[in-house]
Amino acid sequence: MKIDVCTGNVCNTKGSAQVREQLRALINENDLDAAVSMKDVGCMKSCGKAVCVTIDGNLYSVSPETAGLFFKDHVMGRAIG
Repeated sequence: MKIDVCTGNVCNTKGSAQVREQLRALINENDLDAAVSMKDVGCMKSCGKAVCVTIDGNLYSVSPETAGLFFKDHVMGRAIG
C-alpha cells in the first residue's frame, strides 16, 4: 500500500505535519512497515480537501483530528486484509 501526504501550503496550514506524524506512528505501532510505504508529496491541487492524503491513488481528506479513524477505516483493513 502506498500512502502520499500532501505538503503544499494549504495542507501544511491545516496540519499535514501532524497527520504524517500520526500515520507514521500508527504504521509503526501496528507493525505495518513492510506493508505500507508513506511519503510526502507536493501540492495535489485539491486544496479544498486539505489535508490531502492518497492511498494507492484514491484521494481522502484527513485532519489531525480524524487521522486515527482514517487509519483504522482505510489503512488497517487494507494492509492486513
